[in-house]
Amino acid sequence: MKIYYVGDKKPGSFSALKGEDTYIALHYDNWDDYTYKTQFPTSCFVKGKSYDLGIIRILFEGQKTSWHYLDTRVNDGWDRHFPIPDLKYISVPGELEFYSLLISAVGIDEALEVAKMLHDASVFTRILQDEGALALTKTNAFSASLQRESGSKRAFLDGWKVFKNESVTISDFSFSTRLRESVVFTTQFRFSHEILPSNINVLIGPNGVGKSQTLLQLIKNSLTQDPETKTSNHLDKNINFSQIICSSFSPFDDFPVDTKGISDNISGGVYKYFGFRKRNEDGSIIENDVYKPRSDSAYSVIAMLVDDHRFSAIEDWSLKVQTAIKLLRGGIPFDKLAIKVRESSYFESLTRERSDLCRHSPKGGNFIVIDEGEEYDLEQLSSTVVPGSGVTFFKGDQVLELSSGQRLFTYLVTSILGAIKRNSLVLLDEPELFLHPTLEVELIGMLNALLSAYASKAIIATHSLSVVREVPARCVHVLSREKDGVSATTPPFETLGGDMQRISSYVFGDKSVSKPFEAWLKISLEKLGSGDALIEKLGNDINEELIIQIRAMERGQWL
Repeated sequence: MKIYYVGDKKPGSFSALKGEDTYIALHYDNWDDYTYKTQFPTSCFVKGKSYDLGIIRILFEGQKTSWHYLDTRVNDGWDRHFPIPDLKYISVPGELEFYSLLISAVGIDEALEVAKMLHDASVFTRILQDEGALALTKTNAFSASLQRESGSKRAFLDGWKVFKNESVTISDFSFSTRLRESVVFTTQFRFSHEILPSNINVLIGPNGVGKSQTLLQLIKNSLTQDPETKTSNHLDKNINFSQIICSSFSPFDDFPVDTKGISDNISGGVYKYFGFRKRNEDGSIIENDVYKPRSDSAYSVIAMLVDDHRFSAIEDWSLKVQTAIKLLRGGIPFDKLAIKVRESSYFESLTRERSDLCRHSPKGGNFIVIDEGEEYDLEQLSSTVVPGSGVTFFKGDQVLELSSGQRLFTYLVTSILGAIKRNSLVLLDEPELFLHPTLEVELIGMLNALLSAYASKAIIATHSLSVVREVPARCVHVLSREKDGVSATTPPFETLGGDMQRISSYVFGDKSVSKPFEAWLKISLEKLGSGDALIEKLGNDINEELIIQIRAMERGQWL
């Protein structure tokens, strides 16, 4: 496969490309990364079919503006064809999907040759062990530009694994939360197990013990970590993630709404926040906006369409729109999902051509149905959407009225799906707000499905016992106040499918609260002399949980 620098020209304008039906074109981009301009949007053409590979950053030794340097090489007679002989340079794609998509288009052997021609930093340092490439990765230009974003960091750290068919995933790590100078506790997050479902870790405990604070500090420390070193006092090692997604619908949350203000030295970590808070128009202050989740939800649906259009060629890509519809039906009985749009020439033309994709509400408004596999003009859809209306559900021709819990469930599903990439770290702060117990369970099912589909992990700060019962004990971290501070421990019994009362007693310490039914059980055991006698006496007036508790109390094992 041939690779050409086309700059600000159209690929077809070059005689070198006449008759070529399979090639990669690097385009011009003036994006400034702290005085470095190394970015190139990249297109791939395979037998007439085009693929948007995203961006790639190329650093040439001693140069700050890569496109200008290539233009001077063209003026000196370079034929625009990679690799460039007798020149030291390295490249890093903006995201790992760059090579996953390329492999789907041309195969792994051809994609590896492309990586070599572009002097991919991950391949050159980890597989080829090229000394020149290694030296360039130690420069300020590499860290300031080619490693400015978390997606690029991940591509550098794990890009070589794509060509070795090795697994790329977030591994176990420890994090130390500092509540005060003298109060520090460490949580061992565990995401690896051969059998048990371990994609989700849970932080649970009374108010004020540091659950939300752990998520907040994890965000700030993860986004400022050095890709080659550990972050002292907080992370025991570098977390291998492509981005962090934070969702909190508490009116009191204090999470960053963007990367601004996290650190003056932040290297552009990819971070997405979903909640009620946003910056005002001039960006100076953060304010609450009750309509923001609706807007995020509408634009997230469009983001799903964009990702499906771009990445559907990847062999194991899970279609986002299809996944969203399936998951949302777990909590909402709808036929069609739609977004509201303004009256426009696009809506009029779509009504004429595909009336089945258009709806009119009796209460007013035009809606476009979002279905898997359908082709939309995404630019027109994005420009005509009415974001404040959020996502609308139709049952037949009627618009469904949603409860507050169903709305929150919709916000969670759409925002996570719209933003998620492979190897994302999803942080949820008290997602059970406004959810009834059934939807809490649906939430965990939804989240597990998403995390598995996109090789991602999640940490949930919660008070919900229903959530804890869906997670194995090794992934449950109970925060509790101790004499000298706060501790994070795992339950000494299995929580997955466990007894809610037992979990509650251990987590919230309510075992110290006198419960009338337990006092009655104790007296009855003493009176009848054995658990068997008590169970026989109760006959049909007993449930399985009570039998378990009677047996445990008889053995002195009831916490």
